[in-house]
Amino acid sequence: MQKTHNDLLSSANQLFGLYRNGSIDQAHAGMKDIEKLSDRFQELLTQVEKRLALRADIV
Repeated sequence: MQKTHNDLLSSANQLFGLYRNGSIDQAHAGMKDIEKLSDRFQELLTQVEKRLALRADIV
């Protein structure tokens, strides 16, 4: 999960830099990668949530 989070932050910072430097089209095109990483991060959070719920049921 940490790797996905770091990848997401790194990509977002890179796209923000492109946007800030006037490369708006490039930044916009990179949003597809952000969406994929965000979806993956959400999947991982859902998995953790399910595991925690299972543990709560056991205790």
